[in-house]
Amino acid sequence: RIQVNRLGRICSIVVLCENKEQVIETNLEQLIGIHVTYLNDIEGSLERGEIEDLCEFLNQNWATALYHDKYADFNRSLQTVLCGQTNESEGSLLHALKLDYQGNLSELDIRLKRAELIGSGGNSLDDDLKSLIQQKLINFLQQNSGILRMYHTRSGLNRM
Repeated sequence: RIQVNRLGRICSIVVLCENKEQVIETNLEQLIGIHVTYLNDIEGSLERGEIEDLCEFLNQNWATALYHDKYADFNRSLQTVLCGQTNESEGSLLHALKLDYQGNLSELDIRLKRAELIGSGGNSLDDDLKSLIQQKLINFLQQNSGILRMYHTRSGLNRM
């Protein structure tokens, strides 16, 4: 079970597994405080019954970067980008989200508003902001390619 706070951040994870080796506690601890959107639509997948085994889901290859020792720094750099907007449309996005969080909206209404403003996979974000986020992600993956070999970037493919 995963609990998400009003801001969409993970505040607790409770996992019951028959095989104790399947759970790596330090990995789960690193997920506390990150935004739920970093977990591959885990909320939606759980609601739709698509995740049968939470341990297995969180141990899939896509999640490896989340447990990397430099991931927290990468995450902070993304937060800086998102909070330091100068573009008018991007600033209005953050302003709208802040107003929603401060208002009296229900948890569901906030999730719906966030989905509307950001979109699935960031599809509703401004193109310049999406490009900046993508470039930061590519840089992180390239800088840590020795450990994160399962992620391929264009320049990484060129080296192969």
